[in-house]
Amino acid sequence: MRKLAQKMRSILGLGTQPVAVNFYRAQEALTQERTPEKLRYCQALMKAREGERVILTLDNLSCPAAFGFRPLPEKIAS
Repeated sequence: MRKLAQKMRSILGLGTQPVAVNFYRAQEALTQERTPEKLRYCQALMKAREGERVILTLDNLSCPAAFGFRPLPEKIAS
């Protein structure tokens, strides 16, 4: 995978590592330790691009309406 990632970086001219994103239907499917801090999805991607392993759940996802997991706050919805 590392060789493929390096080849992708070279071809696309990327300055950071490519990131894989997985979505799980149930939190029970996650066996790894969750990320302790609250993050926005974009912040999680930036950390992952720097090589950090990031696991977000509804409990530590900072954006309340990201991906439709929660309703939009009224101020944003209006």
